[in-house]
Amino acid sequence: MFHKENPEYNRRQVGFYTLDELVPKDHFLRKVEETIDFSFIYDLVEDSY
Repeated sequence: MFHKENPEYNRRQVGFYTLDELVPKDHFLRKVEETIDFSFIYDLVEDSY
């Protein structure tokens, strides 16, 4: 909620969001994620960490 009386109050507010909340349910990348199993990438990059 924004405060018209004290605009500085708005600067001290923090909002927490998840990617699930920000990405639309019908977004193309959600469909890609459901279709392709990307777990193989972990094995490919394991030596990098």
